[in-house]
Amino acid sequence: MRKYRKQGENPPLLTDSFAPVKCDIDAEIAENMQNPAYRNAYEENEEEFALIEAMLEAQRHSQLSQAEIAERMGTKQPGVSRLLRRNRHTSFSSALSFIHANGMRIKRIELEPIPPAPEELLEN
Repeated sequence: MRKYRKQGENPPLLTDSFAPVKCDIDAEIAENMQNPAYRNAYEENEEEFALIEAMLEAQRHSQLSQAEIAERMGTKQPGVSRLLRRNRHTSFSSALSFIHANGMRIKRIELEPIPPAPEELLEN
């Protein structure tokens, strides 16, 4: 069996090589919105994206790790990671628990009318 480090030497810490990736999500979304299929899919899920964005904002504000949030929620880190994925449906109660675990609360929810579908406009 090959040894990758000297006897008694500690393995390198993950944080020693950690380099955050810069990502401008707003710029990526703006670019992708040029694609009609993407735009339709995004608009269909916009409410869920708004909820997830609020959750991410709560985490940025608290500066807690997913593991710390999980401990406060009484769950494990992979469960918190799943909550933040944009390809999953997050329940309101789970989102609220996440937001509270970050020391935040929901103050106001804004509503707006749903625009008519293109076929509804043609009927009128």
